[in-house]
Amino acid sequence: MATEEKPEPKPKRAYKRVTPDMVERIVGALRVGADMALAAGIVGITRETVRMYGKRHPEAQDRFDEARARADDIIVKTLYDKAKGGDTTAMIFWLKNRRGDEWRDRREIAGDPKAPVVLKWLDDIATESDGGA
Repeated sequence: MATEEKPEPKPKRAYKRVTPDMVERIVGALRVGADMALAAGIVGITRETVRMYGKRHPEAQDRFDEARARADDIIVKTLYDKAKGGDTTAMIFWLKNRRGDEWRDRREIAGDPKAPVVLKWLDDIATESDGGA
């Protein structure tokens, strides 16, 4: 009688040990704008290893999040300064992201397909907000 062979269980993935020095280097890379995959690669580990380490060590995850937020804040300020300075591309980017309902390129219009559609031109809107002057 033939016996059925059970397949061997898959070994659990062994994550490389994350040292305090690695955490410092990851935080430093994130602080200057690296994404998590690049920051992990700098210290020779995967993004998944960093993610799992952050889940097990909330204080480290807080530092990762804070470093990423700091890098983002620098970009936000730079974008804001460029938009204020008249950089048209920066202005458009800012408006599309901050006021997407008004400035996005694509608009979804829903309603009764038989109802009339009223279009207003920017000149008309500006005149209305000036009190009709």
